[in-house]
Amino acid sequence: MLRNCEALNYSAFEVITVVDKSPDQTEAIAEKWAKKPGFKVFVQDSNRGLSSARNLGARHAVGEIIAYLDAMLFRIVTGCDFLR
Repeated sequence: MLRNCEALNYSAFEVITVVDKSPDQTEAIAEKWAKKPGFKVFVQDSNRGLSSARNLGARHAVGEIIAYLDAMLFRIVTGCDFLR
């Protein structure tokens, strides 16, 4: 999913990843991507759930458009004309 975001033909994008201390590799992957332009990562000290993660990301967003890119929504978002 992050590779697809990087390939967007939209110059003012930012990708904010919120790590909620899941027991997977999300934090390591997000930290690697955060070194690239347009990518940011924020780490919560505990797993507080989806709403908390989305609210944290929204507080740090500076763009005009906010789209939540979880696995279920990614097909919808990549089909939007404003991202092409």
